[in-house]
Amino acid sequence: MSVSIVSTVSPLIESARNECALKNGATASSERNYALALNEGFVAEWSTFEANDVSDSGKIVKAEKELFYKALHAAHHNGKHPNPSTVWARVRKYGNEAMYGVTESDGGAKHGKSVDLRITDSLVPLYKFLKRQDALNDKQDRVLTHIASALNAFGLDLALIESGK
Repeated sequence: MSVSIVSTVSPLIESARNECALKNGATASSERNYALALNEGFVAEWSTFEANDVSDSGKIVKAEKELFYKALHAAHHNGKHPNPSTVWARVRKYGNEAMYGVTESDGGAKHGKSVDLRITDSLVPLYKFLKRQDALNDKQDRVLTHIASALNAFGLDLALIESGK
């Protein structure tokens, strides 16, 4: 996919991208506005794509990121933004927060993860830890059974989890 295709996807996205670049990633409001524009008129769940995604949608997201980096560099006072990946990471974070909501952990930290992802991110390591133990008492064994049941409810294959894949 060419970069020019991405830049014509939405004038709203292009305007938000340029506004954020002009602010040099210095204001959270411009980053949030850019993220919201991407959420409204871009690839579905764009903020979840990783840099190494080779799908068609992943290529479109990568092209948009490259356009953003180019705009950040052009707007920077010395012609090269020192860390465009940090700004892009914040934009992605704001996009995730807007799409999936912000959840609070016990420590008050904010995370831009969906509830399902938070549950599996918490339960899989605990399941693996309990399976590695040489011996479990009755209470711990019941907890392991419930965790396994919860992971099954999410459609996760326990054999794959145990094999580390």
